[in-house]
Amino acid sequence: MKKLAMTIILLALSITYAGTPKDIYWDVVDAGGLKYDFTAAPYDNITAKAWINVRPLELQTTTAGNIFYLDLGSNSVINFNVGNFPTSWATGDELNIMVTDENIYRYGYNLPFLLDDGDASAVFGGLGTPGTASIGVDFHSIEETNTPEGTTLEQNYPNPFNPTTTINFSIVEAGNVAMNVYNFSGQLVSSLVNGQMSAGHHTVSFDASNLSAGVYYYTLEANNMTMTNKMILVK
Repeated sequence: MKKLAMTIILLALSITYAGTPKDIYWDVVDAGGLKYDFTAAPYDNITAKAWINVRPLELQTTTAGNIFYLDLGSNSVINFNVGNFPTSWATGDELNIMVTDENIYRYGYNLPFLLDDGDASAVFGGLGTPGTASIGVDFHSIEETNTPEGTTLEQNYPNPFNPTTTINFSIVEAGNVAMNVYNFSGQLVSSLVNGQMSAGHHTVSFDASNLSAGVYYYTLEANNMTMTNKMILVK
């Protein structure tokens, strides 16, 4: 039933492409080389996002519902289509993929690779499928890492939430860090972080039990940068 539902979803999406359709199938293994099993729940701890290098704000994500979990025989993969980006992709664009195990905050960050043709042929990353394009990597491992690529603020998960949610963020250099939550009117409603933190990946929880349902904003101030994301509290 799951595979049938997935097929219907993919067919429905095929008529809404912004650009040339091109499916990406990305092999997912853990740090020890063992494959994740997407045939049985729970696998919602595995999240992924993809973006074109020059347009980092145009994301496809598992949480937004445009990156999918698939089981291809003995291979568990994430699947998405570069034709679903808001801006059409072009030959020579560099595609980035990040896969994260949210339970232990291990992730595999895959360096950009070139989209080297303009047709609709699929890319099977690491699967070695005969007759398909190859990106020259055997496995895409979710590795534990201590040094982030940069200072980032992730979308809270789950979102919408009730009444608790988790926020992941990374800082590339140690220093003073502040994370605050504001309501729709810009009033401070909670201070989640305020002090010195080491470089690396960090997680905080936000409990909104005492707040009313609505839209809230959370900001990260670190490494001379300020980033803001929106979250929705439902009750």
